This record gives sequence, C-alpha cells and structure tokens, in this order.
Amino acid sequence: MVKENNAHISNEELTVSIGGSSYYVKTDSNGIAKLNIKNKAKTYTARITFNGNNYIGSSKTIKVKILKPTIKASKLKIHKKGKFTVTFKDANKKAIKNVKVKFKINGKTYIKTTNSKGQAKLKIKLKPGKYTVKVGFKNTKYYGTTTLTEKISVIK
Repeated sequence: MVKENNAHISNEELTVSIGGSSYYVKTDSNGIAKLNIKNKAKTYTARITFNGNNYIGSSKTIKVKILKPTIKASKLKIHKKGKFTVTFKDANKKAIKNVKVKFKINGKTYIKTTNSKGQAKLKIKLKPGKYTVKVGFKNTKYYGTTTLTEKISVIK
C-alpha cells in the first residue's frame, strides 16, 4: 500500500520484477496494486519499484511464494458405470470453479467443467481392469498448467 501522510496514493505506476520479467501495475483508490502472475510454483525474489512523480520514489525486495493448485481424486476403485471425480482447489483451499478440465483415459480425451465445489466428473464406461488417467487444465487467467496422473481400477 502506498501512502503519504496517511493518505492513499492512487493511480500511480509500480514496476514489479519477478522471475526475469517486469510488470507494470497501477495503484487503485486505496493505494493497492494487484498483479496476477502465472510463474511456476516456487519461491521468487520480487523487486517492487515506485519511481515517483510528485512523490519520492522507493523500492522494496520481497520473497513471493507461488503455490500450485491441488488436484485430488476421490476414489481410485470405480464401478464400471460409476464416476471418476477430481477436485481442484487453489492455494487457499477454495474450489476452482468453471474451468475446463481434460481427462485422458484408454486413448480417449474427454472435456468436463468444474462445478461450484471445484469438482469435475467423468462417467466411466470401461471394462473391469486397470487404467491410467491423466487429468488437468492448461493455463487459465489465474493458474498455470496443473495435471494429475492416477492409476485406477474399474471393478464390476
């Protein structure tokens, strides 16, 4: 938050350098600047610079930890007319809603959309046996590519 004499400094440009890239963001009416980045999950050093216009410039170096969304499969043993369900949650454990998810199983690809609980469900229409399922989504507005590969057993 950018302040002078306890007043928010709005509509000012900041430079954020992180992961070899630089981004330009403006402060809002509360002096807050937000930046969505899609870097790989790890800890980065970020440098935030305010060059100043009518105000004195400043900069700060901070550590930023990018967390990967989580994907969990509900069951790995599924009845042959059951559903394989995966749940997607962000780093704050909130459901990732309305994201197109790709399922690859037995040479076929299926596209489903996550519901309000962050779940995507695929109806299983396979003979009993063991299969490898790859599920995930590509870059979205807020998340990088996220995938999960599981071995499932289809039972009678």
